[in-house]
Amino acid sequence: MGRDTGDKSGKYRCGLELERRGLVATVVSGRTVFERLSMTSSKPPRTPAELLEEIRKLKQELAGYRSISDSMTDYVMRYDRDGRHVFANRAALEVTGLPAEQYIGKTHEEMGFPPHLCELWGKNIKAVFDTGQSKEVEFKVDLVDGITHLLLSLHPEFDDEGEVVNVLGISRDISETRKGAEELKLRGTMLANMSEGVFLSRTSDDTIIFCNNQFEDMLGYGPDEIVGKSANVVFSETVDAKRLREEIQSTLATDQVWRGELLIAGKGGSELWCHVSISEFAHPTHGTIWIAVHRDVSAAKAIESQRILMARELDHRVKNNIAGIVSLLQQTAQSSANLEEFLPTFRGRLEAMAFVHETLARSSWSEIDLAGMMQSTLSQFAEEKVEVEGPSAMLPATTAMPLGMALHELAMNAAKYGALSRSDGTLQVRWLAPNPGACIEVEWVEQVGAPLRIGRKGLGLRLVEGLVRHEIGGTAELRETATGLQWRFEIPREGAA
Repeated sequence: MGRDTGDKSGKYRCGLELERRGLVATVVSGRTVFERLSMTSSKPPRTPAELLEEIRKLKQELAGYRSISDSMTDYVMRYDRDGRHVFANRAALEVTGLPAEQYIGKTHEEMGFPPHLCELWGKNIKAVFDTGQSKEVEFKVDLVDGITHLLLSLHPEFDDEGEVVNVLGISRDISETRKGAEELKLRGTMLANMSEGVFLSRTSDDTIIFCNNQFEDMLGYGPDEIVGKSANVVFSETVDAKRLREEIQSTLATDQVWRGELLIAGKGGSELWCHVSISEFAHPTHGTIWIAVHRDVSAAKAIESQRILMARELDHRVKNNIAGIVSLLQQTAQSSANLEEFLPTFRGRLEAMAFVHETLARSSWSEIDLAGMMQSTLSQFAEEKVEVEGPSAMLPATTAMPLGMALHELAMNAAKYGALSRSDGTLQVRWLAPNPGACIEVEWVEQVGAPLRIGRKGLGLRLVEGLVRHEIGGTAELRETATGLQWRFEIPREGAA
């Protein structure tokens, strides 16, 4: 195609051209090496000897440029309008394994290249001839050493009339560059999909220059909200940022990584525990930076705290249970006339304690239903003599344990001396739970048709009063009635203070 005939020193012009009115020399690099006219209208023509000397010098210069071309690792070729090779440097010959005579004057198809590559190269070479514009195309070939990625740059070469006479092709092996780019892409994908939160901060001013989506999500920030802020904003107020920085710097001076657990501050005041790993990196733009990787360990910390709390609670309960058993043992022994009387009484009290303990363990020592505890305690006695009535009312462990033992003592006392020891006796247990914050009102009524004389209170009755009043913090009132006896209790929901 036609173009203006101005200075073409910036275009790719190559070869040796002898024109009718002069001598023009150009080279692969595209810069005019030499342009001398042997004949002009203002100068006399040169002698044959001068012209031959000029040609000799020009050949020497071209040989030098050919030497430079052959020393290049890039593959350099020139094509004519038919797509035939008119030039190939040493690298291009060596990579194909063909001698120059089988290369020069041949098309890609004639050289046996794969059809898809022949089509790709031919289409782009033609486009450069048609448009006079340079083009770049990336492709890959299967060589002896494996797949090689190449970048082909195609540039037009113009004659003095502005017509494209040849196309210069330079192929560069970009396999390592491509591999590096793919590695960066892979690492970027891994960074985007990893569960840990990551941020990069400049050590010169602690500014966060990058963070991944996971870190934003962990702290409750939106996209790019945290980039540009000081790294100190992610630390809880309880963290001494200055001391922490000094500790990290000291560690990184001798080790590659600083590791520790930090309380991190989220957006809006939320906090979470993170295991943090910090390493140092020399960034080409930002200078020294810290790479901080955060793994949320809040759940694990909560479990550990719960484990420690449970261990302390277990230790406390075991000590209390042992103290309670020792106390029951001593009191039962003091009130028993002989071993035969002691053993079943003590066993019954110990089993009552174990029953409540087991029931609370099934609920993770949180709460127990009063209705269920009443039914379980009284179910071992004649059902036709016992009437239980009341709503569901949840009791904490601190209340359930002593109340369960008190109910056992009341039932055992009724079975030995009260309503459940007589054929015509009945037991009615009722309770009210007005509202969640109010005391539970319990009424225990034994009926035998005549007053049940209380007389001197034995260990069982004293134990009931002690458990309700001192262990639970409630009230216990016992009185005789015309048909038996009545207990009235007020049981606070939270137990004794």
